[in-house]
Amino acid sequence: VTTLAAGLNRVDDDWLGSIAVDVPNPDGEGVIGYYPKPAEGATLEEGSVAVDGSSMSYSGPMLRQPPNDGSNPPPVDVGEGTISATC
Repeated sequence: VTTLAAGLNRVDDDWLGSIAVDVPNPDGEGVIGYYPKPAEGATLEEGSVAVDGSSMSYSGPMLRQPPNDGSNPPPVDVGEGTISATC
């Protein structure tokens, strides 16, 4: 099961929060996570967040969290990406 989780708050003209997509690991157990690469100060300043009615999207630098095989692997920079959802 693929899971999308997001929580955003608008503070003045800035968006703060988190967005994550977890997909099943095709090579075995666990999930692979994808999420925005946080800018300095843990905001989404380096990317672009758009909220329009019931739609949300993020475009910018992304990280990939490999499945935890017991070694707790660190996230890997995967370049630019987009996450979007409409409710």
